[in-house]
Amino acid sequence: MAHLHGGVRATRTELAIVGLFVALAAVFCARFLLPGRTMMPLDLLLIMGPWRELQTQFPEFERVYNPMLDPVQQYFPWQHYWAASVHGGEVPLWNPDAFAGTPFLANLQSAVFYPGKLLFLVLPTATAFGWTAFLHLALAGWFTYLFVRSLGAGRWGGVIAGVAYAYCGYTVGWLAFPTLGQWVCTWLPLLLFCYTRALQTRHWGWVVGTAVAVALQFLGGHLQVSFYVMLGFVGYIVFRLATGPRALRGFGMAAAASALGIGVLLASAQLLPTLELAQLSPRAVRPLSELLANVAVPWSHLVLVVVPNFFGNPVDFNYWGDLGRRIGFNFYESGMYVGAVTLLLAAWAVYRRRASAAFFALLVAGAVLLATGSPLFVALYHLVPGYEALGGLGRALVLACFGLAVLAGLGADDLVTQPKRRAPFVALLVGGMLLIGVSVVWVQFGAEFAQLVQTWPQLFSYPYFVQQVAVAAGALGLGVGLVALRRGGVLSGRAFGAATAVVLAVDLFWFGVRFPPAVDSALAFPPTPLTRHLQQTLGDGRMVSTGSDVRAWFPPNTPMMYGLADIQGSDSLWWRQYAKLLRVAHPDAPTPRLDVGSPILDRLSVTRLVTFERVTGGKWQRDFTSGALHVYRSGAARPRGFVTRTVQVVSDDALAPWLATTPWSEGVAVARPLAALHPEPAAFGAAERLTVTPHHVEFTVSADAPALAVLADPLYPGWRVRVDGAPAEPIPTDGALRGVVVPKGTHTVVWKFHPASYVVGLFLSGVGLLMATALFTAARRMHVT
Repeated sequence: MAHLHGGVRATRTELAIVGLFVALAAVFCARFLLPGRTMMPLDLLLIMGPWRELQTQFPEFERVYNPMLDPVQQYFPWQHYWAASVHGGEVPLWNPDAFAGTPFLANLQSAVFYPGKLLFLVLPTATAFGWTAFLHLALAGWFTYLFVRSLGAGRWGGVIAGVAYAYCGYTVGWLAFPTLGQWVCTWLPLLLFCYTRALQTRHWGWVVGTAVAVALQFLGGHLQVSFYVMLGFVGYIVFRLATGPRALRGFGMAAAASALGIGVLLASAQLLPTLELAQLSPRAVRPLSELLANVAVPWSHLVLVVVPNFFGNPVDFNYWGDLGRRIGFNFYESGMYVGAVTLLLAAWAVYRRRASAAFFALLVAGAVLLATGSPLFVALYHLVPGYEALGGLGRALVLACFGLAVLAGLGADDLVTQPKRRAPFVALLVGGMLLIGVSVVWVQFGAEFAQLVQTWPQLFSYPYFVQQVAVAAGALGLGVGLVALRRGGVLSGRAFGAATAVVLAVDLFWFGVRFPPAVDSALAFPPTPLTRHLQQTLGDGRMVSTGSDVRAWFPPNTPMMYGLADIQGSDSLWWRQYAKLLRVAHPDAPTPRLDVGSPILDRLSVTRLVTFERVTGGKWQRDFTSGALHVYRSGAARPRGFVTRTVQVVSDDALAPWLATTPWSEGVAVARPLAALHPEPAAFGAAERLTVTPHHVEFTVSADAPALAVLADPLYPGWRVRVDGAPAEPIPTDGALRGVVVPKGTHTVVWKFHPASYVVGLFLSGVGLLMATALFTAARRMHVT
């Protein structure tokens, strides 16, 4: 009976801890979970494109709270389109409204199969982002708690580690970029927890749990962050097997191989299309010198571990940490704050030489070396295929934040369970840390800091700087005091754990709770006179926008919110062949300005131009004006679908100059002669009864002799064509668009998107699901037996 009561009490305690993490997430997210608010920085729209004229409808708006472009022009439209597609009963494989049509599932960051975003199916998009953030913050804390507990730490150690990881600078900084943060990183502690439990119990059910965690972090939507998560996981496997009992190594290796294999299989429906697109993408290899000079985290920025707002903060409108850098190095790329008390406890864990501390200390050091562009990064740059094309180096800091959080949990547990009177060590430790920090800042950044004070008074505020240093010193002092009181026997273990968790939560919340926006959800792409006009007039044609900077145009991807087809887009992965075609008119990409007179616009069926600039002469006629924004109409664009026999063979090398100078009426470019075509030119014929859905395009053409039926949409691999129901050969036209030869007469042409990479990936995911189910079922039966 006593054992039963003990079990009930333990269960209630664990449920209370789950409730604690839920409550902390609710407090952190309260600002943007309130009715009518959203955490997405949609107030940015009020200084952009067609929404500028709506400023008077939002009198609370003074300036953008925290300007972050990608959440507005990428994540919001993508998730809105995903939810609409699923509600319509379709898996969104293709996006017809960006880049004249582009793979959607394959871009990965759309996270089509990620189950952690199901709230988007029952909530408005603007609301769902906040609630998924709340859910993932609670899960990240709880999973970290479980993992630290599995390492032998007590409850307070687990709680402290969970709070430190869930609300660290990396998580908070990337909160509005879900694939870069929560949708991938949440699963790292669960991954390590399940594998640890598998080793401890030799139960294959935990191996299945590990495989599911592997799959979830891949489905979360960011290959670079997944690479770091998997790097940490593989490192942990090696560490556990190298330091554990020899008898366990065979099972440990089999469990790791099974988890990785099944996990990759489960995610194959997403991974195979993504890998296919990555190989076909124009994303270039970035020179090592450019990465080291522009996107590596400067060593001076390691001061952010102690003073998180040392370089200011975007929400205080005084961030200066990226001044003088040729490529944006923003606040969240160097987010590494885990709380002052976390640093003390992590140092204590290393000092006490706990067996588990060594790996996480190495993990922290390795992550910092990768982020700062050290020789370790250079080695991976040369040795790991694809690593040279990745973005910001600072994203490796997720491993540093996680390692410090786990070390803090281990250090806290040591102090809770084994108090000893060695308080002088704490003072020595803190003094040494501060001395090292001041030395790094002075040596690495002293001259530039002094110059900043003189040159940038509009950004640098001495009182603000003093306040940030004072707050950091205060948080550090509170941590020192708590450790000293515990080591002196004044605080009990439970009191020390509770007080430390409170101090840590207050410290991290003071730093991070203001960072995510909490703006009016009515800003979620409201209709404007200009968007209504385009919806009424664009028809089967496409639009394009140009301007002097990102504030002076209709941002790519955002036309998706209104069902408007754009020839531009914003994505890290898109088709190389189409990029070549578009750059003929857009040689300065990714800058907003393009050549509005280029024949390429006509070939892509662009009938509307949106710009703040005046366009005079040529083919453009002003069609509509709203505020300072103009819509120009072109009657020179060719139809979306048509039939012609005016075909010219143009080599790949000569294609770009030919397209830049040749009007579409003078011919369609093909790579090889088409023997079936009649040699004499014939009258041009537009398609009839054009029906367009995301994965299906159907139209009717009439030809007086064999001809080429052209559709001004990208011929990405996976598009298949039938003429009158019979399979036909797709013909690339103009380097990237779709064509098919049709015989004399009237014919129905049907294009369908059915990529082999998705079909094979879906089959492999099914195999993985069967393997996981069979292994879990067998493990349960063995356990019961």
